[in-house]
Amino acid sequence: MDKNTIRKWAREKRAAIQNRDLKEAIIYKKAESYIDKASLIAIYHSFQDEVDTLKLIQMILDKKKRVVCPVIEDGTMIFREVFSMDDFQVGHFGVMEPKGENGVNPRQIDLVFIPMLAFNASMYRVGYGKGYYDRFLIKTDAKRVGLAFEAQYINEQFEDEYDIACSVILTEERG
Repeated sequence: MDKNTIRKWAREKRAAIQNRDLKEAIIYKKAESYIDKASLIAIYHSFQDEVDTLKLIQMILDKKKRVVCPVIEDGTMIFREVFSMDDFQVGHFGVMEPKGENGVNPRQIDLVFIPMLAFNASMYRVGYGKGYYDRFLIKTDAKRVGLAFEAQYINEQFEDEYDIACSVILTEERG
């Protein structure tokens, strides 16, 4: 299956997921153990049917950890610091992005949460197809933690030379 076919399949699977709150609570509990070990955490502001990251962002802020979220600027994804849930505005592709100007060096980030449409047993992900995360991940040594629902798993080898695997993928059943 090619990546565009996987994207279509994954969007349908993700949209049909039931009992989201229960599944997300399990994922949050798993994510918390990674958050507790990190000091500068990169995380995306969820949209559409992604695992809801707003509670995780608030958890990171409540734990007095530094949190940065992605912004697309001149075709590149950079991360800017967020100090409260009020620090977001609508950005590229309708995704919420940080308003601030405080960018961080990718080498300072020690944990990055990664969105995905689908993933496989080798911990590779299919994203939205723009390659922003893969180009960013080569610039950091941060632990790469994917967030997904188990229904997004696909038993296919689809990765190519540009793809970067996650260190771990957290679902309600994995991680």
